[in-house]
Amino acid sequence: MPCDSATLLRDATFPVVVEGGTYGDALEACDADGCAVRRLDFVVHRPTCGGACPPASPVAVIIIHAGGYVRNDACADCWSMEVADFFASRGALAIAVDYRLRRDDGLAPEGFGDGYANRFGNSWRPSPAAMWAAIRDARAAARHARGALGLDCVLAAGNSAGATSAVAMAALGDEAAYRDVLAPDGAYDATLAYLDVSSAVDGALAFAPTVDGVDVLDDAADVWAAASAPLYVAHNDGDPTNDVANSEYVAATYGGAVEVEILAGDAHAIADAPRALAAGLAFLDARGVVDLRDAAAPGGAEFRRSWNASACAVCGSSSSSGGDGADLAIVVAAAAIFILGVGGAVVAGLAVRRRRRSTYEDPEELAKVIPS
Repeated sequence: MPCDSATLLRDATFPVVVEGGTYGDALEACDADGCAVRRLDFVVHRPTCGGACPPASPVAVIIIHAGGYVRNDACADCWSMEVADFFASRGALAIAVDYRLRRDDGLAPEGFGDGYANRFGNSWRPSPAAMWAAIRDARAAARHARGALGLDCVLAAGNSAGATSAVAMAALGDEAAYRDVLAPDGAYDATLAYLDVSSAVDGALAFAPTVDGVDVLDDAADVWAAASAPLYVAHNDGDPTNDVANSEYVAATYGGAVEVEILAGDAHAIADAPRALAAGLAFLDARGVVDLRDAAAPGGAEFRRSWNASACAVCGSSSSSGGDGADLAIVVAAAAIFILGVGGAVVAGLAVRRRRRSTYEDPEELAKVIPS
């Protein structure tokens, strides 16, 4: 298994550098006249180790933001930034991804999800087309981590809608669902998509998910039964948005190793996210996905970060839900932006009406929101 020698540290140890980049292309604004090509961006949190990073196989964690597939991005969602710091400070390359939302009008296979109604009557019912685009994009990020970044061990972590995507990624392996589709005229060249590289994840952590990402598929029963990637789920028993019955169903149906932790709480968000993340890592350690070790030298005390507050400042967010008041002793360097070329994605017959510019494409713009 690719993750057999992948090592992470139990405690936050390493300073973290934040960088921006691009992991591929996707189609959006699709109508009878064609589609636009949209660049997919990510924000990477990586450890700065000075040669002291865990010596084994690097670990990538694809972090998928919440927002019901209708709002947020990798930087607007503070949860993604906090979780990225959690993993990067322990030695992983944490990749918080943007993905297409419902308003982007991505192109899903014809008839996908027609007539589907979510199993447990959640107050949030995702658009099947939006869900298809979001999960496709997250799986493209997993392929990018392997194909472009050369990382053997790839995990997924998500909250709410992002957790729905993470559960689907864990269950699907490298099956053909949620793969690229052609534009109406058949002229889409999926540049940077690494379609010959596996999109399977080696493990996943999901917080307050729904089962919709798998249940919407015609062969959902087979996908659930064949699922093999270890999956940790945490869910509040009184969740008013995504009924806890979703996670109970995962516990009863998932074919692979699964741990579902039902917590006491009447909120949608998990109150003690760091504890739940640590529990998820311990689960992956016990299943042999990663090898958790104590720091070889004292260092945990050197990485003390106020949970919620400082992580969000990286992306210019002023929102905060508190923190532990610890002194900030982390090096957040001005990012070295690496934008991978996207040329060749637009070919004859594909109408390009717009291409979004990444907020973090310009190093001068990025420097304004990276604390010195």
